[in-house]
Amino acid sequence: AVEGGFTVDYSFTDGSATGGSDYDDTAGTLTFAGTAGEVQTITVNITNDTLLEADETFTVNLTSSNALVADTDTAIGTITDNETATVTISANDAAAAETGSDGGQFTVDLGTVNNTGAPITVNYSVGGTATAGGTDYTSLSGSVQIAAGAQTATIDVSGIVDDLVVEGDETVTVTLTGTSDAAVSVDATPATVTIADNDTATLTVGDVTVDEAAGTL
Repeated sequence: AVEGGFTVDYSFTDGSATGGSDYDDTAGTLTFAGTAGEVQTITVNITNDTLLEADETFTVNLTSSNALVADTDTAIGTITDNETATVTISANDAAAAETGSDGGQFTVDLGTVNNTGAPITVNYSVGGTATAGGTDYTSLSGSVQIAAGAQTATIDVSGIVDDLVVEGDETVTVTLTGTSDAAVSVDATPATVTIADNDTATLTVGDVTVDEAAGTL
């Protein structure tokens, strides 16, 4: 017990959280009667924003009015982010072609800005009728990163091979499969880039002379 009671001032120091934006950093004073085991509570109002971000922290600092009361303690407050996002993919350049080795491009869209402070890796699978590995186009890596501060990333379909094979148009299809962030899911609807074939074939027939006695031509 502390005879006569005492007061404790509290203040805040930003960690990764920003006072006045992520939380209310208004300082205050707690009054204790001096009873042994007495507990006081500091209530901190948190801003429920719409940003996709990492969990954030701040520090609470104590200063006592009584020299006999230790005031060196601090505590860390952690704000757990509650936003989620779904990544989608679309073919923003869906028309590739053998002519001029014209490539195509996919856009991977988080739907909101990545405020987590780190890249978000998006994994994907590749299908379609075109053959990768330099036969029809350069193989895709299977993952792409949405940088911190960005909303989108692109996947380029490049290295289009202008072959001499009459094969018809071929496709490259990409399907998102997962991400590195537990708060970010994927829309598994695939997107497709079509590689237009530019080869044709010409059929010819030649004149022939045959004797009637042969019976067939």
